[in-house]
Order: sequence, then C-alpha cells, then structure tokens
Amino acid sequence: MVTSEYSLPSLLTYIHVSESLRNRQISAEAEELTGKDLVDYVNRKQNLWRAKKHHRFTQYPDSTKWGLMGVNHVRLSVEAKQNLSPTKDLDIDIPETFDAREAWPQCQSIRSIRDQSSCGSCWAFGAVEAMSDRICIAS
Repeated sequence: MVTSEYSLPSLLTYIHVSESLRNRQISAEAEELTGKDLVDYVNRKQNLWRAKKHHRFTQYPDSTKWGLMGVNHVRLSVEAKQNLSPTKDLDIDIPETFDAREAWPQCQSIRSIRDQSSCGSCWAFGAVEAMSDRICIAS
C-alpha cells in the first residue's frame, strides 16, 4: 500500500477548495452535457485541473460508467427516509479544534493518508482505515 505524506496546510487548503466547489450550483442545461461539451464546460468553470475525455472509457457501457462514480447518484427512497432516526444529543459541546493525532499519538495509522489514485475502491479504503484507527484507539 502506498502512503503519501501531505502537510496540514495543504490538506486544509484542499478541503476548503473542495467544499467551495461542491457548493456551486450546476444549471439544468449543464446536467445534461456529455462528451466534449461536458469536458469544455468543466474546464471553463474551474482551473484547478484539466478535464479530458479518456480513451479508456469509450468502450464501457453506460451502466459500467455509472458504477465507477460511487454512490452520489443513488437517492434515498421514501421508505428509507422514513427509517432515519433524528439526531440525538444535539445539546453537546463541540471543541473549537480537535486533532486525533494528538489525542492518540500511539496510533500511527491516524497519521497516514493512503494514496488511492484512480482506484474505484475508496469505500474499502475508508472502511478499513476507520476500523484500523478505531481498533488502535480502543487498544
């Protein structure tokens, strides 16, 4: 497994930029774009990276392409929403800052950020990392 080291300021900058981009509204027309029109739209709207149409995906059926996009396109059904429980303990004090690396310095796994590159298994990385960290904390 490859581990990449990032500085905290770089990580915080990345999170800030990601959140600001995530909150941008996308027009209904843009939602319908595909192919070169979509690539051109993405490149016009931001300058952090360059979108391009990669030849690797041209032979994939649409169902396979959708499967590579994670779960963002899945909507909760009405029945699933009825089973959600309200948030408990709303009246709690949340610290101004918290750093898990300081709270549990013996847990080296908390300090590591794994490089997933273009891996489609981010869900597996996230689950295993959370379990590893929790086992270390509980130990």
